[in-house]
Amino acid sequence: MEHLCLYEDEGFEKLLPLVYFRPVFELLCGAATLSERVRVTFPEAELHLLVRDYLVESTRDSVPATSCNDLRAIEGSALFLSGRLLDVERGDLPLEGDDEVFLCRGQVVGFRLTGESLRAWRDRLAAPVSKAVLEEIRGTFPAREAFASLGPGEALLATYPWDLIEANPCLIARDAQLLERPGLASAPPGVVVLGEEGETGTAFSAGGARLEIAGSARVDPSVVIDLTDGPVLIGEWTVIRPPTIISGPCFIGDSVVVDGAKIRPGTSIGDCCRVAGEVEQSIFLSHVNKHHEGFIGHAYVCSWTNLGALTTNSDLKNNYRSVRVMVGGEEVESGLLKVGCFIGDHTKTGIGTLIDTGAVIGPFCNILGGRGPTPKFVPAFSWDSPDGFVEHRLDQAIENARTVCARRDRTLGAADERLIEQVYSLTAADREPKG
Repeated sequence: MEHLCLYEDEGFEKLLPLVYFRPVFELLCGAATLSERVRVTFPEAELHLLVRDYLVESTRDSVPATSCNDLRAIEGSALFLSGRLLDVERGDLPLEGDDEVFLCRGQVVGFRLTGESLRAWRDRLAAPVSKAVLEEIRGTFPAREAFASLGPGEALLATYPWDLIEANPCLIARDAQLLERPGLASAPPGVVVLGEEGETGTAFSAGGARLEIAGSARVDPSVVIDLTDGPVLIGEWTVIRPPTIISGPCFIGDSVVVDGAKIRPGTSIGDCCRVAGEVEQSIFLSHVNKHHEGFIGHAYVCSWTNLGALTTNSDLKNNYRSVRVMVGGEEVESGLLKVGCFIGDHTKTGIGTLIDTGAVIGPFCNILGGRGPTPKFVPAFSWDSPDGFVEHRLDQAIENARTVCARRDRTLGAADERLIEQVYSLTAADREPKG
């Protein structure tokens, strides 16, 4: 039996607040997460996981794997891959072979250990795997660039949250070919389809535009689906109501309701979301509620977030300069003209909320609407008030989460509460007064 292990490294910190409640390989990008792509690409391999300690319990419940944080379950040899990889099929990453280190533009993104080497290093590998350990492995075994075919500007490794947004259109097109699922051969009667099956303008289209509608989905007459620039994938039990316009490349997951929305190219919508208004090149994880008018562009929105009516974010500065984003307490130049916002789990915005360009809003925040743009950084568990932000009490945050989950026929269990408590503790320093 071959073994493959997805590991978290210290780079997870630059992907906060998106990964407070999940390992990095469970971030949606394209039409799948990395763990889902790995299972499709390496179906013969047993999957093992290395995650931050406080995520072990939730990861064991949510990600099918042979082991989690127990490398003793691996015997013989194993291919280890960084959880920050966005695609695993474009490079040369064979399961079998000798001890070897794989690089992406000079960064260690994986390695293969066999026999004695595996036994010697097994006890030293703990998540997050440190940069020092990765560099030591690189200095011990032969190393090579595994992704030499990447073109300028192509991001295969998620270093910052905006890398996921930039890669999303290409990966949707890739996943349309990789993740074959049965669906309707043509659109239902009355649905307007633009664009031809064939060549498209989207990189990595791997064969051209494609429409895939799950058999249980409902796409009503007068809905417009535009395949000119890429595929459109619509999941099981999803309902698309007019006057919706969906432009590919676009992925819409299972049990989603799209209500008269304008969904622009490069957008991925996770399971059980409610979407209206305008969404452009953004990623929604599961159970996001944006059921009203308003614009969300070049944004990543985590699960159980509720965006109040007319909530709108800016994704372009008036001076057309590179957008700067707060990462780890410092402003980082994205090098991009268009960067929207990054919103953590269980955050709520009031009606008329305006979100500043490149804003970072942590999990379990409450934002008042009808005022000026939000701050560029809002710490986790912050409750907006007329006098400024105060701390969102932990007991109230958990009670609110329990109520929200129940509205979607979900139960907030004891393990979920422990995870919320852990994140509350981990983010305490961000809420301390600065001065």
